[in-house]
Amino acid sequence: MKKEVNTSLARVWALSPNLMKEVYYKTKVHDMELVREHIRLCHETFGLGKYYITDIRLLKSASREAREYLRDHSGAAAAAIIVGGGLSKMLGNMYMSFSKPLYPSRIFQDEKKAIAWLVEQGAEAPKK
Repeated sequence: MKKEVNTSLARVWALSPNLMKEVYYKTKVHDMELVREHIRLCHETFGLGKYYITDIRLLKSASREAREYLRDHSGAAAAAIIVGGGLSKMLGNMYMSFSKPLYPSRIFQDEKKAIAWLVEQGAEAPKK
């Protein structure tokens, strides 16, 4: 059975035993109750120290409190943040500049390059 989490914020599933893909489908992340529940379910389902490819292309805004909670409680070993243009790119850059992740993080527009970077960081490559 494939491990997967669906919350009010995002869908998360395993690409390999230690590489997770997370796709945010909310355009705004401000409700801290939803953020805490999302993190709790991810920890419960996948554990800590995983590598995340996080797609925020649909995200338009995230509160400072939400960004900092995600930074402090994600439990990620590393994160590749997928952005599009415009607002998601600006949010990704704000997160990197102001929230300063506690684990290796980079912004990408190309998912294949993001996965390759995560594999360099220690993630197990997805099976083809």
